[in-house]
Amino acid sequence: MNEASQIALGNTFVFLHADVVPPTGFIDDILNSLQNGYDAGFFSYRFDKDTWYLRVNAWFTAKDGLFTSGGDQCLFIKKKAFNQLGKFNEEQVLMEDFEFFRRMKKANLSYTIVKNDLIVSARKYESNSYLRVNLSNFLLVVLFKFGYSGSKLKSLHNKLIPTPNNG
Repeated sequence: MNEASQIALGNTFVFLHADVVPPTGFIDDILNSLQNGYDAGFFSYRFDKDTWYLRVNAWFTAKDGLFTSGGDQCLFIKKKAFNQLGKFNEEQVLMEDFEFFRRMKKANLSYTIVKNDLIVSARKYESNSYLRVNLSNFLLVVLFKFGYSGSKLKSLHNKLIPTPNNG
């Protein structure tokens, strides 16, 4: 992501996961947020499968709290602010978005959560149990907050949430 930021030509960066579909009005939402004085922002989201328990998870993405800034929320940020914050920490191989958000908050960077839902793939929940994914995510966030390294977090994640890509 840092390499892409160095060759990007625009004044705003948008970091969108490959399995996330932006909503109608996506670009306008970003432009309006920036024009309203925010330096950065995220989007609320919903899953591509409609179950009550996934709706519970998605509900939290419209709130500013413990899980704000997860990668599925699509960070958009002014180029100048991104560079001033030192870009993504490349040693943070998992939860780099949370680490970056920590620096955003410390720098008092203004941000918003746009309430126009992205559509996020539910495949992780389909191939693992809902409880397993949520407990694993909660544990990883807590360990991150306590200072566990990115490599330790990634190793633990790969053990807790097996996928075709990580075993």
